[in-house]
Amino acid sequence: VFVTAGLRVERIARDPRAPDLTGFANRPPLPENTITSANPKLAAAWYVRSSGGNFTRLRASAGTGIRPPDAFELAFTDNPALKPERSRSVDTGVDLAVAEGRILLESTAFFNTYDDLIIAVGSFLESSRYRTDNISNARSRGLELGGTARGRHGATHVQLRIGYTFLDTEI
Repeated sequence: VFVTAGLRVERIARDPRAPDLTGFANRPPLPENTITSANPKLAAAWYVRSSGGNFTRLRASAGTGIRPPDAFELAFTDNPALKPERSRSVDTGVDLAVAEGRILLESTAFFNTYDDLIIAVGSFLESSRYRTDNISNARSRGLELGGTARGRHGATHVQLRIGYTFLDTEI
């Protein structure tokens, strides 16, 4: 059994920005802003069986995160109140290694919720009065499946990986 806990403390500071009325977005003045955010994470894995290179592992993790508006989002926004987006994430999965570890099969289910998700609104009529804005509640969930096969031919090591993701989102 492996258990990992972590805490990431982020300090996000933005200096005040003067308005830019000559650019594409006609950006209003952006006030000075500082946010400090503590984001915990917890992960656990349990090897149900392990023999040689073969194993079955169950795993899960949960945590929170924060992402400030990036340079592009700030440069072209006309929203003086654009906030960082915050997320809560949970995932669980199973890994199966067979053929002495040469074949690895993985499956992961994930669930993410977002507060203040940053979006580029564009020209969607009546969706927002700004070019970039925050959405108060959004989510994504899905399933990732993957497989890896490793082999060797003489001195050459070969690896083949295939993956599939089913993604369901909602605002």
